[in-house]
Amino acid sequence: DETFTIPAEDLASMMKDDMSGKADKKAVKKYVASLAEKYDNINSTREFRSLTGKDVTVPPGTYGWMIDQGAEVKRLIKDIESRENISRAPVFAATGYGEYTRDMGDTYIDVDISTQEVNFYKDGKLTFSSPCVTGSRATGTVTDVGAYYILNKIRNVVLRGDNGDGTEYESPVSYWLGVNWTGEGFHDASWRGSFGGSIWTYNGSHGCINMPTWRMPELYE
Repeated sequence: DETFTIPAEDLASMMKDDMSGKADKKAVKKYVASLAEKYDNINSTREFRSLTGKDVTVPPGTYGWMIDQGAEVKRLIKDIESRENISRAPVFAATGYGEYTRDMGDTYIDVDISTQEVNFYKDGKLTFSSPCVTGSRATGTVTDVGAYYILNKIRNVVLRGDNGDGTEYESPVSYWLGVNWTGEGFHDASWRGSFGGSIWTYNGSHGCINMPTWRMPELYE
């Protein structure tokens, strides 16, 4: 959602001093590193007004854009030495949804722990809403807060883990949407008779976002 032109003085600083017309790789690497510092946002805390109308601060997660510095250095050297006007996007190692943006854009799933609601917005419009149960406050297995992307979509799997008291659990689910590498995700929870409210404070999950069995198929699709 923004463009910039490399100033002439910056281009000059990335050229060798021997009048060969060749790019100085060390200088290019330094410049690309400065771009990454400015534009990479996977590891950035985001402050924005969510589509629920709340002003929120979201810690870093796995979602966002990150420049592939090695590949970008090679590409920029090639562009500089081509002596042509080049217009392009940076070479990214990771990208978010749609065009580059500093916030979350207008297509995302909002998991509101305070209201125990899952809201899915597409192009700024609410297309799905459901109560949920997130990680347990009582046992300390609260759901990780951050900006994440869906890592995988799997049907009919068995979730396994530690209950925290030395016992282990095995829970078959029909729908799974993983969101981080610690094993948290959206899934149907057939063992629950109710969702929302304050359930998460005394009988929450191990960190996952538990969804009603009759709503999870729609979210999955």
